[in-house]
Amino acid sequence: MELKSIIFYLLSTGLLLTGCQQRENSDWQHLDLQKDGVFGISDNRTYAELQSGKTGTSVIVAVLDGGVDTGHEDLKSILWINDKEKPGNGVDDDSNGYIDDVHGWNFLSTSDSSFKFDNAELTRLVRQGKQRFGQQILQTVILEDRGSFVQYQTLVSKFENEVREIKDQLADLRKLKATTDLIVHQLGKKEPALKDFLDFSPKNDGENQVRSLVNLKMKRKTFAEFYQEDILDIMERMQNDLDYHYSLNYVPAATHTGNADVTGPDALHGTHVAGIIAADRNNSVGIHGIANHVQ
Repeated sequence: MELKSIIFYLLSTGLLLTGCQQRENSDWQHLDLQKDGVFGISDNRTYAELQSGKTGTSVIVAVLDGGVDTGHEDLKSILWINDKEKPGNGVDDDSNGYIDDVHGWNFLSTSDSSFKFDNAELTRLVRQGKQRFGQQILQTVILEDRGSFVQYQTLVSKFENEVREIKDQLADLRKLKATTDLIVHQLGKKEPALKDFLDFSPKNDGENQVRSLVNLKMKRKTFAEFYQEDILDIMERMQNDLDYHYSLNYVPAATHTGNADVTGPDALHGTHVAGIIAADRNNSVGIHGIANHVQ
């Protein structure tokens, strides 16, 4: 992968975010094509026309994800509460095997902490296959196991390709960082403005690509924000992929006792999912969830 590929990825991300920021109605997804002229899922119209005057029965929805922010302003009013459990007393009040499970349970944890990193499922499958087949080749595998062995080889190929792609992207991003650092050094400013980059005369393709990327990103960010979010954070994420998610040598504890901290170390995605399902429809905070009578 060449430097221009990682530049294209970052530019595409910026264009996508720009498009999202231009949406005026944060609840467009609830609208109706016929009534509102917007290709939404029509749930507002459903509530108004099909459920008017009817009383709903509350349904409990389990969100299986990386964690949910239980203090989120748009979620706290609709969170399921286990009323048989007394929070924080360290006792399994309802005798279900889970202590203080007021809002649910964090299965990916020990009794006192959460695992921030785990293996990708592909990594687990390759490790299992490696333990089963070792260094065998097809001709040495017994006949009834050959189908599984061929599947294992396919997984190994996919695993190696994904690891190679991450390594290539990380190498390109390091080049991008080095080029950016060089330009900043030439500008002689720790916090250059967009105008400083636009006034800069690139001497090669790499500098020209960085200048183009900065021109897009710094329309909405400071240089410090761009450098952190679009370079350092992505580099860290890719390195974590190599060190943990796609590492055959990193083996998290096989069994976890778990704990009641359902927020965990990174609740971004789980909170996003919970919000789509059931963000409070009766306030003016953020978006409205799809379902009315849920916990």
